[in-house]
Amino acid sequence: MIQRVDDEAGAGAEPAAMEAEGGSRRARCPTCGARRRGDAVCHRCRTDLGLLIAIEAQADRLLQDVLRAHSHGRFRTAMARARALLRLEPSPGAWRLLAASALRAGDFATAVRAARRAGLKASAAPGAD
Repeated sequence: MIQRVDDEAGAGAEPAAMEAEGGSRRARCPTCGARRRGDAVCHRCRTDLGLLIAIEAQADRLLQDVLRAHSHGRFRTAMARARALLRLEPSPGAWRLLAASALRAGDFATAVRAARRAGLKASAAPGAD
């Protein structure tokens, strides 16, 4: 059996949980590794971060869309948005969101594949010793 996904930034995930996961990656310049200050240009290497900032904003919007669709019971829509999120930001949290949405939509094969990609381990069914 797969672990409950909503226990680990899945179905009931708050955006902050997902941000914490990708936060260290987002907090640094991809070119030189300097801590980002929120500007559109890296203070150290002068790399233009504008496109990266736009992609991160789109990923944040998709995360909100996934969570909203999931909370309204639109699991197929949540799956589609989670897949779009994965194309922008393939994080374990995004894989968990896809797994949770697929599970609730009844797409068990996708749920299992996504859970494995998220690094979730199979566990015994409750009460099965």
